[in-house]
Amino acid sequence: MVELPTIIAIFAAIGVLAGATIAVFQLRNLVIQRKVNMVLSLVPSLKPDGGQNHNRMGRLVMTSEFSDYHDFIQRYGDLDAAELSEVANAFITLTNWYETLGLLYFNKMIDRNIFSEFFAFDTVGDWDKLKPIIVEIRQEKSEPKINEYFEYMAEDMRKNMRVAEPINPKSISS
Repeated sequence: MVELPTIIAIFAAIGVLAGATIAVFQLRNLVIQRKVNMVLSLVPSLKPDGGQNHNRMGRLVMTSEFSDYHDFIQRYGDLDAAELSEVANAFITLTNWYETLGLLYFNKMIDRNIFSEFFAFDTVGDWDKLKPIIVEIRQEKSEPKINEYFEYMAEDMRKNMRVAEPINPKSISS
């Protein structure tokens, strides 16, 4: 016959195993939730101001006319000047934002699939527009690492971008 202390020890061991299993599942879900929250916190439109400032700066840079770095400087001033023009300030802000996102992306601190769903088309398009300026800045300053994470992220997203299939309205159930 099995003694009572043995039965209690077996139930205690089962309880510890069940508790450890639950803790592992909770930690796993916490990691997933943290990654999603990080991506959502980076989406400008979800900020308290609705991303107005970021969107305005992005539009300002993306709608500005320039062919290369020297043309940009002629039109909007030196990026190292003490007093920056509005476009130059927006350029620096936007490229710093993308560089920060790129660093997180490179180090896999954010879920690349979710992140790409939010940012791929904008990131690749913005990189294509800003690349000539950034490449010339790298050459002029002999700093090949300027905006390297922005470039990595954009080119990686370009490789992995998928063209969305058109949605068939008949397939959507009400």
